[in-house]
Amino acid sequence: MTIPAPLAAARPAAGAPQEQELKLRLRAQDVAALRARLDRLAPERSERVDSTYFDTPDLRLARARAALRLRALGSGGRRRWVQTFKTGDSAAAFSRRGEWESPVRAGRIELARLADSPLAQVLGSALPAAGAGASGLSAVFRTCFDRSTWEIELAGSRIEVAIDRGLIEAAGRRETIEEAELELRSGGAAAVWQLALQLCRGGSRRADLCLLPYGDSKAARGYRLARGAALPVPPALVPPLDPGGDTAAAARVLVEQGLTTVLALAATLGVEAPDPEFVHQARVALRRLRAGLALLEADVPAWLPLGLRRWSRCLGQVRDWDVACEQWLPALAAAAPSALAGPWARVLAAAARRRDAARARLTAQLQTPAFAEFALRALQWSATPARLPGRPLAAVAAPRVQRRLRRVAAVGARFAGLDAKGQHQARLQAKALRYAIELLAPCLPPALAQAPLRAVARFQEAAGRAHDAVVLQAAIARLTRSPRLRAAAAAWAAPRHDKAAQRVERAAAKLAQRQRAARRLTA
Repeated sequence: MTIPAPLAAARPAAGAPQEQELKLRLRAQDVAALRARLDRLAPERSERVDSTYFDTPDLRLARARAALRLRALGSGGRRRWVQTFKTGDSAAAFSRRGEWESPVRAGRIELARLADSPLAQVLGSALPAAGAGASGLSAVFRTCFDRSTWEIELAGSRIEVAIDRGLIEAAGRRETIEEAELELRSGGAAAVWQLALQLCRGGSRRADLCLLPYGDSKAARGYRLARGAALPVPPALVPPLDPGGDTAAAARVLVEQGLTTVLALAATLGVEAPDPEFVHQARVALRRLRAGLALLEADVPAWLPLGLRRWSRCLGQVRDWDVACEQWLPALAAAAPSALAGPWARVLAAAARRRDAARARLTAQLQTPAFAEFALRALQWSATPARLPGRPLAAVAAPRVQRRLRRVAAVGARFAGLDAKGQHQARLQAKALRYAIELLAPCLPPALAQAPLRAVARFQEAAGRAHDAVVLQAAIARLTRSPRLRAAAAAWAAPRHDKAAQRVERAAAKLAQRQRAARRLTA
């Protein structure tokens, strides 16, 4: 099944019914302890939930990030039926979606009950005629799970906590459901984050349950399963900033978007054949986030940059071995004389084992209470308005980008004479500059947002090649004690490093020209 091009998302009118909830992925070993903690707060109610999701043949609802379901609650003679139409599905762990829900007769969609919803807007000409029921709509996938719920009062808010365990079924494929939802019934959303952290900590200072925020709704997972796509599509790496906003608000947008991206990518690491690009993109998302916070110079809690650095290192260890195994080592082995084919094959096998071990460690690390708690705290911070406004983005964007342009051009001019650590720092500065220009592009004059970006991209690419040559030799030293293989690696890497260093200096000269031209145009 292929989903056509997306439609504009359906938007409910102001004052329309809205669902606000936080979704949490659970580990099976944490469910019993989570139940016990909830039982101490409120009595439990349980029921069987069986849902069927409907759409048009061209999947207009999916394309508009909407969903229409018919749900059977309970069993036997006490079974009741509810239909729900939702809009605004997103990748965010804490979602705010339009929701129109009503009881219906057994096993039938009743479109007339959705007259006050945007369903007609989404379906357009595909909307069945009045009184036609669900004609023109067909079942796409089904969910079936056991649900336990608790109604909890906290800080003047009422929150329904649900634990769902069961299956999604579509096109002959299945996927397990093991999740919790914290839905705000009344009051302020801050209580939802407070309760999530309280549940994962259980009265201790540190979390001991992994309640991992994630943005995949059951509808999104069902549509993905129906079309045979095992992995979610992460959100864009560059978040949209309001040019009229300030640095404090922008920092919160950065954290929410960056963590949402990382969490979506982290969910892919447990699949049987993980794509190395997903680790790379998760690492890039964290780097963009760290660079953006440094650029904005916003007031952030000390634990936030420390945590970002920690989890970035965990991703970086896997990424380095991915690059070695996928790019540099095969090229080096292919260039070696046939007499060394056997030794190089053993080096490649040893590197693959280290890569697999690093990936297994990362997968385990991203399923720990420590990572889940960090993600919850960071998202909670991003959802909390700043006590004081920051500086206007329009006032700080150009000066801060200009300052970084000068710094990168200056260090790049003497790149070949720097030691490995200095070259690595120059590469990171170039990356941070590129991320800054891309992030602040809506707030920058064209002279700073276009030509310098091309120049810094060439600088960064060449500096990356120089860095890879250094990393390769360090990896070879860890993989073999053979002087012959180490010498061969050094002889292969040295000219590539020197050529890349020369390209960096040429790119730095071009960058300096662009910086001076931009300064004249924006003076």
